[in-house]
Amino acid sequence: MAITLSQRFSPLARVLTWSCLGIAIIALLFRATVYTCLPVTVGDAYSFSDFLELALGGLLLVCALASLVVGGALVAATPWKLLSVGSVTFIVGAAMPVMYLLLHPYFAQVAWSCARHA
Repeated sequence: MAITLSQRFSPLARVLTWSCLGIAIIALLFRATVYTCLPVTVGDAYSFSDFLELALGGLLLVCALASLVVGGALVAATPWKLLSVGSVTFIVGAAMPVMYLLLHPYFAQVAWSCARHA
């Protein structure tokens, strides 16, 4: 019996869905906790924490794009169901970057108070 596209890519879709959620949560928690505790050298525009935040945001975008591609392929290849693996993966891939950008300023406001300058 031949393996269908849905059987082949459903495990990948689940991994991408949970990865996007996990990366978004880690990035927001990093912003609220560790970001302010890493020192900035006086006179420098950016610190190591800014580069870490950029890397987490970029990783979230890559994961979201992969989720959109895999979820879209699964939705196109299988009959439509609202809560199928493909549709959930597609929705998470579309929603996570938006939710991250909307929640990011609020997590920056509730940040721990650490000394920001070295």
